[in-house]
Amino acid sequence: MGIEKLARKLRCSKEKARALLNSYYERFPRIRALRKKLDEVIRLKGYVQDIFGGRRHLSGSESYKGLNSICQMSAANLIRAAMVRVYPIVKKWKGDMQLQIHDELLFRLPGRPEDHGEAIREIRAAMKDFPQVRIPVLTDTEYYTTNLAELKPYAQA
Repeated sequence: MGIEKLARKLRCSKEKARALLNSYYERFPRIRALRKKLDEVIRLKGYVQDIFGGRRHLSGSESYKGLNSICQMSAANLIRAAMVRVYPIVKKWKGDMQLQIHDELLFRLPGRPEDHGEAIREIRAAMKDFPQVRIPVLTDTEYYTTNLAELKPYAQA
């Protein structure tokens, strides 16, 4: 966000907001360079692309949305690709996909959690480092039996 919006959100002066943004960009100088590059891309092409090639068209006055658009679109397409890859594995083990929220997938597998080792290994293998991007795609596996409040880490198999 820009100085004015930051000042409004934090209920501070524009000078304080400017100082905060400058300090942020000093701490993370590559962000400022990336935003400038995205501004240029949006000016020339009129859109930004996510890691899968999906596009969001933006006008020059919306260039501040470019970086967030790339992150949000990439995350959404990454979880969608994971769902497509994992679905046949879950079905093979007679389970079903119950819920997807942001970057989490919830599956139900029949039987006891201690019997799910091979299914979990297959699911994790399908999701690990897919797609091949510069940042590793990590997965965690947790389970519960009857109460979601009793969520426990699944032992790394």
